[in-house]
Amino acid sequence: PPYSLEHAKAAQTELIRESIKRKQEISELLKCQEELQERLTEEAKARERLALELSRAEGLLDGYTDEKVFLEKQMQEKTHLIHHFEQELQSTGNRLQELEDERRQILEE
Repeated sequence: PPYSLEHAKAAQTELIRESIKRKQEISELLKCQEELQERLTEEAKARERLALELSRAEGLLDGYTDEKVFLEKQMQEKTHLIHHFEQELQSTGNRLQELEDERRQILEE
């Protein structure tokens, strides 16, 4: 017969292997997403601190112009970094959803 018990067992074993592999990938992506979220939070806090420092610097004499420029540049860099982390987080979330959908499909088959 084309679909023998042995063939069915081999197919089941392969599905189980794929499911385990997908779970590992999902676990790794979840860890990566968590790390990116932590980095994003840290960068957002750093940006808030820099914004506060910038606000204070703006209240000082014109002699602090160089410091203001430096802080603005740092804040801009942090803003770019945050944007980059947000994009990475979005990408990781999308990949995680794809893997979850694939895993669900495999389990339904």
